[in-house]
Amino acid sequence: MRRAIALAGALAGALTGLSAAPAGAQIQPPSLTADTTFAFAGVSQYDFRPGTDADRARRVAVDELRGRIYAVGSTETAGASSVAVVARRTDGSLDATFAGDGSLELPLGRDAEGVDVVVLPNGHLRVLARTDVAASGAADYDTAIVGLLTDGSPDPDFPTDTFAAGTGDDAPSALALAPDGRLAVAGGTGNDTFVVVGDSVEVIDAAPAAVDAAVDVAWAASGPVLLIGTPTGAVLASDAFATPIAVPGATSVTPGALLAYGGGYWVTGTTVVAGDSDAFVARANSAGAGLETRRFDMRGSSFSGGQQVIGRGLDLALAPGDPDTLVVSGSSEVDRGPQWALAAFNRLDGPLADLAYTDLVLPVVGHEGEASGLAATTGAVAVAGVLEDTSTGDSSLATARVLIDAEKRCDLALAVVSPVELLLRGRAPGTVTVRATNNGARPCSGLISVSKPWVGGGVDVGRLLPGQSVTRDLTVGYDAPLPTDATLELSLVSASDAAAGDNVVRLRAVFAFCDLALRVLDAPPVIGTEGSRPFAFTVRNVGTAPCRGAQIITSAPGVRSGAVIPYAVAPGKSVEDEISVGVVRGLKTGSRAALAFRVVDADDVVNGNDTAGSEAVVVRPGDTNARTPQRGRSFSGRASRGAATGVSARTLRVRRVQIAVRRLGGGCRWLSSARGDLRTVDESAAGKCDEPVWVTVKGTERWSLRLKERLARGRYELRTRAVLANGLAEGRWSRRDKNLIRFRVR
Repeated sequence: MRRAIALAGALAGALTGLSAAPAGAQIQPPSLTADTTFAFAGVSQYDFRPGTDADRARRVAVDELRGRIYAVGSTETAGASSVAVVARRTDGSLDATFAGDGSLELPLGRDAEGVDVVVLPNGHLRVLARTDVAASGAADYDTAIVGLLTDGSPDPDFPTDTFAAGTGDDAPSALALAPDGRLAVAGGTGNDTFVVVGDSVEVIDAAPAAVDAAVDVAWAASGPVLLIGTPTGAVLASDAFATPIAVPGATSVTPGALLAYGGGYWVTGTTVVAGDSDAFVARANSAGAGLETRRFDMRGSSFSGGQQVIGRGLDLALAPGDPDTLVVSGSSEVDRGPQWALAAFNRLDGPLADLAYTDLVLPVVGHEGEASGLAATTGAVAVAGVLEDTSTGDSSLATARVLIDAEKRCDLALAVVSPVELLLRGRAPGTVTVRATNNGARPCSGLISVSKPWVGGGVDVGRLLPGQSVTRDLTVGYDAPLPTDATLELSLVSASDAAAGDNVVRLRAVFAFCDLALRVLDAPPVIGTEGSRPFAFTVRNVGTAPCRGAQIITSAPGVRSGAVIPYAVAPGKSVEDEISVGVVRGLKTGSRAALAFRVVDADDVVNGNDTAGSEAVVVRPGDTNARTPQRGRSFSGRASRGAATGVSARTLRVRRVQIAVRRLGGGCRWLSSARGDLRTVDESAAGKCDEPVWVTVKGTERWSLRLKERLARGRYELRTRAVLANGLAEGRWSRRDKNLIRFRVR
């Protein structure tokens, strides 16, 4: 079994340095590109009755989930108009699952016009319309909200709601959906502004004694916020504030659209300064204060810098992304009729004067018109408006799709800073320093991952601007049996990366580890209920680094005896080790003791080859009784054979009897032979005189030994033991058992 690697906290990445952004490391200005897959010339046109009717779009909405773009406006014939809705797929084709062919005409009263549309989370539509409710005579315009299902049929849960916002003619202009699902409707009624939320209708006289009307509405936390047009300009208004939209030097300001974003309000429209008509953007904070404005001409590649451009800003939308992009739609005009035009801004958290800017003009040969509606998705905007054939005067309801930053690519690159070669010691993780660089033209983010069996990836490099780099320290480990060497593969993964060829780096890793393998070299077939027997082993280091503290241990029923001295094993080398092993008391004789051994070392990284086993039959050893030695020269006694159930008598027979005589009173001196000489023996590693010198005597059942020379005067201790035919020796001594006697020679 491999040792578990502690991943939590240990295997992580650390930010070691984010490079200071060089001059090129910044958000690049946005780009706008006509989606030619939507329409080859950039704009798709639709006529309900080609050549005879005036068709136009006012606003547009996008259903991202279902891949639809809805354009809402009107179709007019014989002086009367109906609400017009056209549904297209994102490839520009009409979506035939809507109303049978992708187009829907809704005659509401004598004369009707669609002015705005929102898509609910479930895909249902709410279409805002102006409708003439008079049966005859002079027109009587009211406001209507139409509910449609995704197939274009009426929504049974939302029957068409027609109401009068005031006593005069209504001119509804905008519809806004709140996060909680409520709708806000705004526009003009008679000479005043109106706003409707639910059953509440509020009429506001923003310009007493003059005509005023809301042109757009947005939701704030406290309720709807209105953009109101007045004879003298425009006002941003809510229950808490009324802020005039003042453009420096302007002789007129015509509001176009309102957007709540970034904790404030954005406005677009048209302004005239020194006779020059320009589009503008304005921004106020959430309290309606701190107003900034910026004028701009949308020239694209159609108009040169020297041409005076008549510009108009009609709608705006926010395309989410990295970075977010604010887009304005409208028209630009020089010596021919107005053309569809768009402008885009990013770096939206800075002053308006510092916003990065680009523009686009969508000229359609032989046509003129304006882009009055705009809706954004990630990476694109849908545009709607009117195009009029300059030769016939026939106008068409038109839709376009414009891509944002389509040519920009995220291009992350990964490189190893250090080390040149990774050295891993044991199971301890190692550290690799890498550098991630954004070589692309748009901001990038990504994760550094490692391939199995390596662990420690999932490290976020953060958001990198174009040209920016970040350095990371990665702590990596190896979750598999350790090889001598291996290759570490690191990958920088980013879903938006357009060129992944430089996202993978490889590094050679070398492993230095201790790995002991244990094998039984020699094991006795029987083991005694007392004492111990030698077991021999081979211990091999199959790792690549020294094992410095190896030792063999055993577990019950085995019991190791004697001192334990750890030893070192060099890589690729083997040593032989012999240990003395007994068994715990209480084992039944004749049973087999399953002995388990394990070699251990604090640095050993692999446990699967550390164990070995052996079985031995449990036998009660033979038993000796000794008499008190006579005159320091004569030794004698008796011996009985061993005992074990199911073991042959031959195996249990006493083969020899041995004695060990130690002189007491200092030093470690033992009788070494029948001559009567003493030998000095080194003490054990534990500092004890516990390694007897055994001398074999004559006889077994009756045994004796007579020394040639009498022992010198002094105190002595006698131990006796019977050794069976299988080598099993008596191993426990006591005076009570009469195999331990202390005597004196005088």
